[in-house]
Amino acid sequence: VASILMLMRAGPRAAVRRGEPLALRTGARSSACLARRAPLRRPFLSHPLSAVRGGARDGDEAEKALVRELYAREHNGAGRAQVVVHATGAGGQLVAWLLSQPGASSVLLDFRVPYSRQAIDELLDGPPADGYCALDTSRRLARAAHRRAVALRFRSETLDAFDAASGESPATRHVGLGCTAVIASGEPKRGSHRAFVSVCSDDAEATHALVLAKGARSREEEDRLVSMAALHALERALSAPTGEAGAKKEEKKAGAAMLTGDGDNYPGGEAALGVAEALAPELSADGDSCELVHVAKRPAPLDRLLSGEVELVLCMPVRDSPGGSPGGSPGWSPGESPGDRSDPVLDAGEKRAWCDVELKDAIVIPGSFNPLHEGHLRMAAAAVEASALVGRGQRSVVFEITTRNADKGAVDRDELSRRAAQFSRGNGGDSGGVPLVLTRARLFVEKARLFPNCTFVVGADTVARLIDRKYYNSSDVEMAASLAAIGGFGCDFLVAGRDMDSGYTTLDDLSGQIPEFLRSMFSPLKEDGISFRVDISSTQLRERAAAAETDLAAVS
Repeated sequence: VASILMLMRAGPRAAVRRGEPLALRTGARSSACLARRAPLRRPFLSHPLSAVRGGARDGDEAEKALVRELYAREHNGAGRAQVVVHATGAGGQLVAWLLSQPGASSVLLDFRVPYSRQAIDELLDGPPADGYCALDTSRRLARAAHRRAVALRFRSETLDAFDAASGESPATRHVGLGCTAVIASGEPKRGSHRAFVSVCSDDAEATHALVLAKGARSREEEDRLVSMAALHALERALSAPTGEAGAKKEEKKAGAAMLTGDGDNYPGGEAALGVAEALAPELSADGDSCELVHVAKRPAPLDRLLSGEVELVLCMPVRDSPGGSPGGSPGWSPGESPGDRSDPVLDAGEKRAWCDVELKDAIVIPGSFNPLHEGHLRMAAAAVEASALVGRGQRSVVFEITTRNADKGAVDRDELSRRAAQFSRGNGGDSGGVPLVLTRARLFVEKARLFPNCTFVVGADTVARLIDRKYYNSSDVEMAASLAAIGGFGCDFLVAGRDMDSGYTTLDDLSGQIPEFLRSMFSPLKEDGISFRVDISSTQLRERAAAAETDLAAVS
């Protein structure tokens, strides 16, 4: 382009020097010459870069200014936000604006453009039911972006990091933005030119629908409008107050208003306009529109798990705070009123429940825990010592309850909530509770995928079921393949002795049934050099409790 401009400005003499027809020197304009010269100017003058040379639009200064203000608020504010963007079909100028200003690295974690259908299918674990440019698709992209924001923040972290994050005040916010669009292209579109922009935060989500009049703008202009909608939707989400987990209802209501574009009281001042309001001056063609089409509080973590939206919910216990009750906080309970301390698995706004986080290099103790008792806690302490002795290092312990037990069936919502509440009521001793993970994993191979490089602590009765051929279509090959798959995720087992129908059983009694090349995955759990055993079970405790209730009813 620079060479062509120099040639045009130099005039006919330069043309002669470069071998052009002599007619140019005398000023004659042949048809061949016009055919060569005409295409040189028109594309350049219509190119978006002409704006830099004083064209109709003075760059993107308004959008860049908004990004600068956004980053300044995040830098100077008490809390901070972690953002991931998934955009397809349009929104390319958004990434340019976000990266054009200093401070992007402190806010933006990732920006993905899953442009092909295969890329979107992979990101959403299957093709979207309503089509690739639809409201639900943008919501799913935003939710996937939110999950990735949380996952990236805690990548390669231990449980201590979640414990520290659970006590943050104000808490770090995680925001996912999903955008899907159909805009002008080489071939005319049969449907409307449209976009859906969704924002998913820790406790709320909102979607705006943008419709652009066909033929009124170029592809670059339509992409800019979609990018503007996404930028202002993101700005609204980041303008919401962080607050503490126990914020008043009025503060939470104000936060929802800021996310959706309703209300006027928010930190951004005049720059923090609602999405539709910010785009109104640009939507001048007949058929243009921008409106809020969906807004809702996010489902509670437990409901997301039961619906299949997430596979794992990590619940961190409440720790003692200054002035708190000695011996451990009372924690959370499903029976508490909304104004009191809330249940992290039932309240989406709680910062002690983390969905679909990566947990690895931990000690996992699966079970039904109905109820949790002292034997479980002794087993956890013994497992920490045993793990260190076999060279696994000092590991943290997390208990696991599945919603779908392979032998005992599904557990309903209320029962899950009741069992989960045990782990934050001080049962963990002076710490005020112990970490718990709720999952949908029925089989150990599914658990291994969720907990790579982890050690599972199980009883001998569980190992007996794990190597029982009846669970593998009576096939030794399938059984060995399943165990090998668990080992492939870097997982192993610590096995505690248990009273079974055949009497007290340890790993030694079962090792002959384990394929020889897989026996190294199993180690005995010992306490003070003796095979660990607890002569009380949850079943016995339930039977005692039922008997006590019967006796009490008889007396009364």
